[in-house]
Amino acid sequence: MRKHFYRAVLEVLLSQHNLGTTVGRMRNHHYESGFQHYLDAVISKLELPKSLLDEAGIVDDYDERKLIGPLFLRAMCGAPVESLIMLDRWIAVREKLEHGYAGLHRLYDPKISPRGWALVAARS
Repeated sequence: MRKHFYRAVLEVLLSQHNLGTTVGRMRNHHYESGFQHYLDAVISKLELPKSLLDEAGIVDDYDERKLIGPLFLRAMCGAPVESLIMLDRWIAVREKLEHGYAGLHRLYDPKISPRGWALVAARS
């Protein structure tokens, strides 16, 4: 939860300074030592201005608990939305493919990856 909260606050901070950068993945230990440490790691990684460290107190302006609802909503809606996207792609292929095969096949166990589907199409 802290990871999502820190990333959301960082996004606010970057948008205030018109810095449209992509952070990418950070190691877990950066999130465990507080927002100042996390921000310092991001600044070092992306070579951002060190003056951003002076604004690390911005984290106190936000409530971590307000992020719980959107995160749970995203988690609950992820699988159905992903299924609808795959279904839409399958229907589009079936409409374009006059003779042949189009099918959805599970590649991975759903416990490993919810995105473990493949759309396979072949003309005959």
